Amino acid sequence: MGQTIAIIGGKQTIHNLMIAANLFAVISSKSETSIQLIDFYLDNPTNHIFFESIISENKEIKRKIPIYNKERCVYCGACSKFCSYKGIIFIKAIPYIQIIQNACRACGACFFACDHTALKSTEKLLGSLTKYSTSNNETILNGKIGNDIPYSLPLIKELKKQINKDFINILDIPLSKPTQLLESIKNVDFILLISENTNDSLEQLKQTLEIIKGEGISTSVFFNKINQQENHALEFLETQQIPIIAQLEINTKIIDAINNQKLLVNINSNYKELFLNLFREIERLS
Repeated sequence: MGQTIAIIGGKQTIHNLMIAANLFAVISSKSETSIQLIDFYLDNPTNHIFFESIISENKEIKRKIPIYNKERCVYCGACSKFCSYKGIIFIKAIPYIQIIQNACRACGACFFACDHTALKSTEKLLGSLTKYSTSNNETILNGKIGNDIPYSLPLIKELKKQINKDFINILDIPLSKPTQLLESIKNVDFILLISENTNDSLEQLKQTLEIIKGEGISTSVFFNKINQQENHALEFLETQQIPIIAQLEINTKIIDAINNQKLLVNINSNYKELFLNLFREIERLS
């Protein structure tokens, strides 16, 4: 039976990376269902480094963007009016039109708006999608955003297309703008928030829960830093009736293991049991 689990962390740190990779490893070793790990850290996807794997597919992700044809333009301004991203500058008095390519989201609205075929299209490279096959014949998928691309939504949508409803899909997702985060978690079955039981993390935790609360997705928390003197995050989650299903204090041994590209579940049976129990709790709560 397929399932899609979203793991949401903060900025890319070993704390978040460690949880997705180790959960993927224990499920892969125990489940009869095929599993894949999809890495949404588009600036620097790194989950694959923990596994023996080969690249089985690599493809460029492109989108059509407009080029202005001066000879056909009647300077009606419709293209600029229909652009929701302020990607087309239009000054009627001169007249003047300029397309800001880095602002273009390749939505196609300007092509639809223009009745005079004054826009033609060209392809722009947004990024790439790389598929790795592990030694266990499981799949890891990475999205990598291109240089000087200021928006990630098209690449996120491309990664979401890779979800297989018959598989267990683990989505490793960074905190990002609300639009990007909501697109990343759309139609998932379970959300695991990575946070800290510290007062400093409480505000970020509240903001994340505020963004995702309207999606109606079962949500739990994994604490990767514990401060017994600061319990505001713990108290807040209790008031919201959001369960904490795992805790693991990051220490120097864990940091050394991750820096050496070693999975925790392969070096200590206690860690393996922790992640197995985590998966059992996710199945129970989904």
